This record gives sequence, C-alpha cells and structure tokens, in this order.
Amino acid sequence: MVDLVVRFKKPAAWADSVHIHYWNIRPQGRDSTWPGVPMDEEAGWLIHRFPGIEAASLVFNRVVPVDNFLIYKNIIRLDRPN
Repeated sequence: MVDLVVRFKKPAAWADSVHIHYWNIRPQGRDSTWPGVPMDEEAGWLIHRFPGIEAASLVFNRVVPVDNFLIYKNIIRLDRPN
C-alpha cells in the first residue's frame, strides 16, 4: 500500500512549532483534532508520514489563534513511489 508523505517548508516568520491538522483520510483513518499534531523535522523540511494512507485534506498551522489559514504555493511536496 502507498504511504502519503507530506513535507512543508516553514515560512521564516512562523514559530518553531508547526502542526498539521488533517481530515477526510482515505482509504480510512482517524481525523486529527485542532490544532493537529506536531510535525517532525527532516533534512530542512517539516514532515509528516501517513502510513497506508493515499489521500487526506490538511492544513498547516502555527498553533496561534489568528492568521492560521494562509496558503503558500510551491512549498508542499508529496512523495509517492513510482
């Protein structure tokens, strides 16, 4: 089964703690509760692995009460085997 791997390049203005909140897990899984789970750091990227998951809705956040839902282009990379 394919694993979903999400990498996020944290904007410089964001605090060190970045969380990923996810829902709509496919084929099946448990949604996170806000603000999600902390992301791990790997090779200069923040990373979260979803073992056995093919798709999910997600949002990255700084765990602050305002201005969480900013969308950044070209900073998300999904790794999938060929």
